[in-house]
Amino acid sequence: MSHMGNRIKKLRIQHKMTQDELAQQLGYSSRSSINKIEIGRSELPQSKITLAANILHTTPAYILGWQEPIKAIDHEFEKIPVYPPLCCGDGWFTEDNIIDYISIPKKMLQPHKQYFANYAMGDSMKNENINDGDLVIFEHTNVINNGDIGCFNIDNNEATCKIFKRDPITSIIMLLPANNDYQPIIITSQNIGFKVIGKLALVINNRQ
Repeated sequence: MSHMGNRIKKLRIQHKMTQDELAQQLGYSSRSSINKIEIGRSELPQSKITLAANILHTTPAYILGWQEPIKAIDHEFEKIPVYPPLCCGDGWFTEDNIIDYISIPKKMLQPHKQYFANYAMGDSMKNENINDGDLVIFEHTNVINNGDIGCFNIDNNEATCKIFKRDPITSIIMLLPANNDYQPIIITSQNIGFKVIGKLALVINNRQ
């Protein structure tokens, strides 16, 4: 049984809910989908994690397996907006709209900081333990140092997660992947829309 499946089953039983009932509320046509998740043959899709957390009276972080069960008291959590998928490949267009929220324990965050999150796409950052489907949480800032992992906007229509490097002599900026299958992105004067959007704070791995 997978870590995620075990937690979902435990909560379902705790709330006296059948697999059929949970399947119906999650939009599945039969209980077999829930059964497969609970025994570890499949995992709950990203698009249903927040809905499942609401149905089971918990947090997405608990279902994802990185947080022990605690009482969901509002002042202990911070709601962080989730934006469209962030590319961990060669760049991807991101719309300026919120698609979801995730509740993060405040003790995991720094006070007086603003945060946002994206789902990673691709495997260019896999050697930094950022994989396809992971939820990547960034501190919203335009200040970043050499070696930091950040979220960057390129030409106002691409956002990417990479390692920041600025040459101290030429001041040329390179966005480095953490996978030798990909090439660095070189930022030149032609990239007039380049800006730093955020600095990596947390990664919630989707794999159990």
